Amino acid sequence: MRIADALECAVPEPAVFDRSAKYLLLFGYRLLSGKWFGGEPVNNPDAGNETDLAGRVDLIHDPYERRICLLKRAALTSSGRLSLDLRESALSCAEIPGLLGEYVSLVRSRAWDITDADVEALKQAGFEEDQIFEATVCAALGAGLARLEKGLEALRQAGQSATRL
Repeated sequence: MRIADALECAVPEPAVFDRSAKYLLLFGYRLLSGKWFGGEPVNNPDAGNETDLAGRVDLIHDPYERRICLLKRAALTSSGRLSLDLRESALSCAEIPGLLGEYVSLVRSRAWDITDADVEALKQAGFEEDQIFEATVCAALGAGLARLEKGLEALRQAGQSATRL
């Protein structure tokens, strides 16, 4: 719920998830992603009269960008139990020393391997559940955004390569 609150969105009823699953099976993720190609072609003298928008990466609109900014702001500027320095380090994928650093690294790279024993070890080391939650959210958000940026950069490079052909 804390993530939904930070994103300023309500959690839908279970029926909405059921309906969305049916659309995913029929149409895949692209239709429901919210990303779309659109806008007016920019007059590019190198492109001639090219009006094909499919290769125009600069016209990809992300309706979630504002919410991502809200989530980052909530993770870093709202009062938290974990220090701001540690939250920033987890979000920016910087190194964190000690047991918390090992845990954050695991969240970033292999979150599926985290066990109750990992969380219990952090508690035994003196971390509160809220601190562990905040470290988890910041690490997951940072890792996700880093992967998103790499994907977008690959699309930009592919789009630039396509325009040079």
